[in-house]
Amino acid sequence: MEIITSHIHLDLDGFASMILAKKLYPNAKLIFSGNVSKNVKEIANLYQDILNIEKIKDIDLNEITKLIIVDTSNINRIGNFKNIIYKKNVEIIIYDHHSANNNDIKKGKIFKNIIGSNSSNILKYIFKKNIKLNNYEATIALMGIYEDTGNFTFKNTTYEDMYFASKLLKFGANLDMVLEFVNKNLQTNEFELFLNFLNSGETIDHYSHKIFITKIIGNKFHKNLDVIANKIMDIKDCDACFLLYSYDNNISIIARSTSKSIKLDEILKKFNGGGHSEAASGFLRNVNINEIFLDLKNEISNFIPQNKTAKYIMSTPVKYVKPDAKIKDVHKIMIYFGYSGIPVIKDDTPIGIISRRDIDKAIHHGFSNAPVKAYMTSNIIISTPNTSIEDLKKIIIENEIGRVPIVENNKLIGIVTRTDILRNLYEQKFILKKPVEKNPKIININLLNKFPKEIIDIFNIIEKVSKHRNEKAYLVGGIVRDLILNIKNLDIDIVIEGDAIAFAKELNVFLNIKKIITHEKFKTAIIFLETGLNIDLASSRLEYYEYPTSLPTVSYSSIDKDLYRRDFTINAMALEIDYNNFGKLIDYYNGYYDLINKKIKILHNLSFIEDPTRIIRAIRFASRYNFDIESDTEKFLIQAVNDGFLNKISFDRLKNEIIKILKDKNPHKALNLFEKFNIFEKFNLNIIITPSTYNIFKKVLENKDEIIKNNVKPWQILLITLFRRLNSEDLKTIFHRFGFKNKFIRKISIGINERKIIVEKLKTANKNSKIYFLLNNIPLEIIYLIKYSYPEIENKINLYLNQLQNIVPIINGKILLKNGYTESKKIKNIIKHALELQLDNENYTIKEILKELHEKHI
Repeated sequence: MEIITSHIHLDLDGFASMILAKKLYPNAKLIFSGNVSKNVKEIANLYQDILNIEKIKDIDLNEITKLIIVDTSNINRIGNFKNIIYKKNVEIIIYDHHSANNNDIKKGKIFKNIIGSNSSNILKYIFKKNIKLNNYEATIALMGIYEDTGNFTFKNTTYEDMYFASKLLKFGANLDMVLEFVNKNLQTNEFELFLNFLNSGETIDHYSHKIFITKIIGNKFHKNLDVIANKIMDIKDCDACFLLYSYDNNISIIARSTSKSIKLDEILKKFNGGGHSEAASGFLRNVNINEIFLDLKNEISNFIPQNKTAKYIMSTPVKYVKPDAKIKDVHKIMIYFGYSGIPVIKDDTPIGIISRRDIDKAIHHGFSNAPVKAYMTSNIIISTPNTSIEDLKKIIIENEIGRVPIVENNKLIGIVTRTDILRNLYEQKFILKKPVEKNPKIININLLNKFPKEIIDIFNIIEKVSKHRNEKAYLVGGIVRDLILNIKNLDIDIVIEGDAIAFAKELNVFLNIKKIITHEKFKTAIIFLETGLNIDLASSRLEYYEYPTSLPTVSYSSIDKDLYRRDFTINAMALEIDYNNFGKLIDYYNGYYDLINKKIKILHNLSFIEDPTRIIRAIRFASRYNFDIESDTEKFLIQAVNDGFLNKISFDRLKNEIIKILKDKNPHKALNLFEKFNIFEKFNLNIIITPSTYNIFKKVLENKDEIIKNNVKPWQILLITLFRRLNSEDLKTIFHRFGFKNKFIRKISIGINERKIIVEKLKTANKNSKIYFLLNNIPLEIIYLIKYSYPEIENKINLYLNQLQNIVPIINGKILLKNGYTESKKIKNIIKHALELQLDNENYTIKEILKELHEKHI
């Protein structure tokens, strides 16, 4: 006998998991292991005739040969079924989504995935097997996801939960019914119990966490304690809530939390509990509620850590300006560092904050030379280094400000910005790996011999200057990556551990230099050689700001910190070309390993958040080199896309990255990744990649040479292919946002509706002249798009491209005037008629055309 069961005090996710498991194991019986929640009881009664759920007392446990357990791995949470777990003849299969527990069953096949809902966990296997769900199954499954993710608000919610929820809606899940059973309201007989809990509890303030804990003794079992806990959370506005309810010497514990640092499942382990960090429950028999209440308070104190405070995330030393600083100088500082605001300090104490908006307004009205104190906001909100991050977040949100100065003993010691708060949230979410001091791998492969002699000669000169100046020099960036891949690349980027500008000037003595351009602010130089080669030199640098000047300070740093600022490990290698390890490959971050294994991998978990353009670059590199995006990198990329960070990319940068992809030899993989990550849907829902998109791309690339001969850029055809489902107005809007010139926009903004009209007319065009006049004023980029989109008219378009567009009219105005015609408005129509005759009668002479014209027009 096969049995499907779940945990005692069954919730909707456990119940839904049982229903879904039945799809995988159709011969199994559905059996509850113990008590169920009120909403489970109601929904089970509603569908009893369909589900046919049996009672545990009606089966013989000794006849069970296969036990499928869902939504728990804890042996103490499956009632009497625990007595057969370790029997030899019983096969155990577990589907669970909770974190590991000391009481977990150590037997059988375990399908565990730490996501928001166990229903999502099982749906993954159902959809892999292409098993269909009917309406009621999809509805119950959606109830499970909604409940265990708190309507997608709990922090354990993942993109998989949202993805599977959307699929369930496609299967006909009834959202009204889901909301009816998930968002339960208190019944009249439960309201008194709710008030008793509310009046009997106390609020504990533990490391800035507000925790409400309450207990009451009743005389019967109540099934709706979870709903009461949720209502108390709303009313008390606390970070966590613990309800203890005693009846017949049994204690039910229900816990809810909105704080990621309060791990409810860990706290309730001691109390035979389980669940998640945001929602958990426990059950005890034959114990005293007062003793358990005190024990639980102690356990809360042991498990809830001190909140992070301002001193852990604030920026220091603080970049600031003085009250008499000129508006124009402060503007330079803010532009350089990308600040939206900066503190104003007098005698080490903050006296105001000036925003970028106020600076811009002052300049607009001609007050560039005014002191910053005239426009600063004086009524500022400050905090101490011991202010919790949660409190800082509230301060920033409630006061609608962008930054909070951190003051200790009336002295400014730091500042916390919105970005710092967001960064902290993502550190919690992703467990940020901070850079560590590490020794580089020095890989002994001979790369220099891949360069032509003239380049090696330049490197030898750089080595001499490096030795003379006692400064290390490194070849960095894409040239190192492509060198290993045997791809030609002569973009010479050099990083100097020292002063790059002085280094470049010294190279001037040894190289045939045409000119040098230097940037003192950024410590960079570009050398233009007489041979046409360019060399970019930059100091490995760490930027910081100390007042007494209005310009930033740049300090020199080490190569490992310079490389750590880069996008991917494969771009974070350096080839040493100095006196120390000439020709050796320096690799701090396993870039060589990732290159050999064809992996695109970020250097740290916040990479896509710090620079969302890297989302597109990851796709570009994966496509260009046919690499795979490493699994963690893909996870962070998807999370950044889902969290809206694509919207933070400027359209100009996005355009440049997309054009680079479309100019590559094989952009098909990029298309696949754009589709996989729903990149373009974030900008317009009608930008959808379909099989026909791939087909058009294939045809454009196969006919690249022919297209170029017609003075058309293939990437432009590919670009409008991506946006071909948009109408003309949407095309103009998106191309304007991309920053294309008006001439380009006017040329290619022929939308889907206009193209359909052209296609329908071409289908009925039965003469050369009709084809010619239909297409003659259409840009060739659009003509190629139509050609590859509609194979049924491809022959007619080929006729135009290969023959008709090249025909030179043999009748013009001068010839007509010589043959008796007079100048008039009709002359243009006559010339057009002449061209029609020429197009439709291949062997017509001028004389024959003139004869027909004479018969009609004179």
